[in-house]
Amino acid sequence: GALQRLLAAPSVKGEPLPGQPFGPGVARALEEALALCGELGLKTRCFDGYAGDATFEVPGATETVGVLCHLDVVPAGEGWRYEPFAGTVEGGRIYGRGVVDDKGPAVAALFGWQALLKGGFQPRRNLRFIFGCDEESGWACMEHYQRCVPMPDLAIVPDGDFPVIHAEKGILHLELHAALQGCPVWARAGSRANVVPDRAEARVAGETLRATAPTRSRARTPSPGWWTSWRCGGTWAARSRSSPCSAAASATKSTARGWAWALRTR
Repeated sequence: GALQRLLAAPSVKGEPLPGQPFGPGVARALEEALALCGELGLKTRCFDGYAGDATFEVPGATETVGVLCHLDVVPAGEGWRYEPFAGTVEGGRIYGRGVVDDKGPAVAALFGWQALLKGGFQPRRNLRFIFGCDEESGWACMEHYQRCVPMPDLAIVPDGDFPVIHAEKGILHLELHAALQGCPVWARAGSRANVVPDRAEARVAGETLRATAPTRSRARTPSPGWWTSWRCGGTWAARSRSSPCSAAASATKSTARGWAWALRTR
């Protein structure tokens, strides 16, 4: 189907190539999206591989409504029951990286528009689907797009909660540096700042502590129940079910997006 065509493109940001500023996977997703729109009778444009759009023009219309979507995805990570870029259908559901964010909503908006037209709806404004390719990493796609063409008069973004939200919190990237006693030799978790980590790992005094999300169709954050904690001699400690460690683990809700694991010592 249409969505599976987009899901099959592993559109994680990669090394830039000529005409492919975000790598070949993202370029493939943009090519598929524009091809799909062309098949549906929309006028398509590609802007140097940074972004693309597809327009339904209404004779005499002076305003344009935009539908802003993005085709890039965050890394798939581990713990998938199905291949993340296969678009497997089971039990009436389709599984894959980008189904929810944001290839699925893009396809839903596109075919929703087609359904309106087939039902006799007569628009008074032009409609322009805009496909960004760098939403997950920095918005270079939209910076380039705005330099090439005027933006729509008004727009919606099918990348939030139903039925509608009027604003969304941003994301803040911080680097904290401090000299502490008794802290882990090193600690790491996740692959991107805006991705729910599927694994956290720390090394303390030669011991390695790992936390891995249960294997599911989509990686989810482990619950605090994955850890056992105790107090001895005034020192808090925590361990996984297989490895002791002097670091305490806690799950904290990020003020930006999603859940993040934090390792701390006390």
